[in-house]
Amino acid sequence: MMALPLFFYACACAPEADKAEVGDAIEIVDIQQDSNHWVVDTNVSLVSWIGSKPTASHHGNFKLSNGFFVLENGSIKSGVFTINVNSLEVVDLDQENNLKLANHLLSEDFFNSVKFPTAKFIMAHIAPFSPDSFPNEKVFTKNPTHIITGNLTLNDSTKSIRFPAIIFTTEKSISAQANFNINRSDWGLSYGNDQSLGDKFISPTVNLNLEIKTK
Repeated sequence: MMALPLFFYACACAPEADKAEVGDAIEIVDIQQDSNHWVVDTNVSLVSWIGSKPTASHHGNFKLSNGFFVLENGSIKSGVFTINVNSLEVVDLDQENNLKLANHLLSEDFFNSVKFPTAKFIMAHIAPFSPDSFPNEKVFTKNPTHIITGNLTLNDSTKSIRFPAIIFTTEKSISAQANFNINRSDWGLSYGNDQSLGDKFISPTVNLNLEIKTK
């Protein structure tokens, strides 16, 4: 489902966070809504982002267009989440500059939202977290409960990502939270990604924070 954000006027540097494992897209059987699906509350669910450059960092949000979790025997089995790219907002500047930066991020330099108005995260595998789940990376999430693996599609590129998350399931609701960094260049979003640009260099590392809740 997935804060996905990217990347920006703003080493001040991305915050310390889990590093998502990125790889080739994995094969996923079509996930359909059925009697065991729980619909995401798009009014409260957000994908937040932080982007950075040598002189500053900026942050903002995306809203979800729709999404759902699929349960099996009381546990989350999978999920599909569509991000409304045109909902992108910048929240740390004054109104005029928030809009100016948002429009640049929506342009062909980054998301090309006219051609690609949505992004998608398909959550295909959910496993219990264990201390040796990420042997080569430090885990920053406090008390993670699960490991999520799925495909993230940005523009016309799809990559698999794997990251720790905190998931709570009750009889009435599901909530999922994750905070991790990705390299936007893995999805072909490489504008400004040249350190020879000096102060105009835009870090390829983007922080994403997912807050997803059901109705």
